[in-house]
Amino acid sequence: MVLHKGDPDAGTIALVTLENTAEHGELARLWERLPQADGARPWTVTKAQDPESKQEFNDYIARRTARDPDLWLLELTIADAQQFIGNFAGEG
Repeated sequence: MVLHKGDPDAGTIALVTLENTAEHGELARLWERLPQADGARPWTVTKAQDPESKQEFNDYIARRTARDPDLWLLELTIADAQQFIGNFAGEG
């Protein structure tokens, strides 16, 4: 699902992954490609939802899209986000 539409030519893509956990139900993580000193841009979790304060994550997402209106924000419900990101990035 597209949560926020950014600039069609220059917008950065970020992913919100939703995973069902036995202990806390559905938990979200925000993944972004961040530049490293060696020039690589791996997918990194920049925000993880606190099961005790799910609204905090939603507030963070709102602030993030307000700061960068060109950002594309996509939401994926997925069983194993870490594995998916690794495969998606060609790392796993």
